[in-house]
Amino acid sequence: MLRLQKGIPYDEFFVGVFDEEYGPFVSEDGAFSVQMPLNDKYSILIWGINRETFKLYGEVRADLTDKEGEYSLGTLGGFPKDLGLLEGTVKDEDETPIRGYVEVAGQIVPIKSDGTFQLKNIPLGKITLKVFGKTPDGKGPELYKEDITVYLNAPTSKDIFVVK
Repeated sequence: MLRLQKGIPYDEFFVGVFDEEYGPFVSEDGAFSVQMPLNDKYSILIWGINRETFKLYGEVRADLTDKEGEYSLGTLGGFPKDLGLLEGTVKDEDETPIRGYVEVAGQIVPIKSDGTFQLKNIPLGKITLKVFGKTPDGKGPELYKEDITVYLNAPTSKDIFVVK
């Protein structure tokens, strides 16, 4: 299984073993299975649906599982996880930019005067996006909250309309 931050599965990806390509895999739980010649170790390359390279894993051990003739490649360590980009706008129903900030995965950025925001290097997969208003003392109420999915293959765009 291919999982990102906090065990969240990556649901669309390709897997390369030796000089062969397998996929695309579409899997809600990040699981995949391929048939290949039996060796002690394998070199694995995993990349996204739009062919951007994720990571090369060299010399991954193959261990026999409980099922006859089935081997597992175990855990692939070092998978990058904070490669997401989220950008968008926050406005009210009159198209007026909201004064405040956006929070994702502990990162907080102010909303610019034109209503735009951008968060870089955020976790891939399912995350919670929050928008907070701004008051004169710098603190504000939560105005919006939504679980969204951040993908590696392109910036994730989110335009938010906050109802007054």
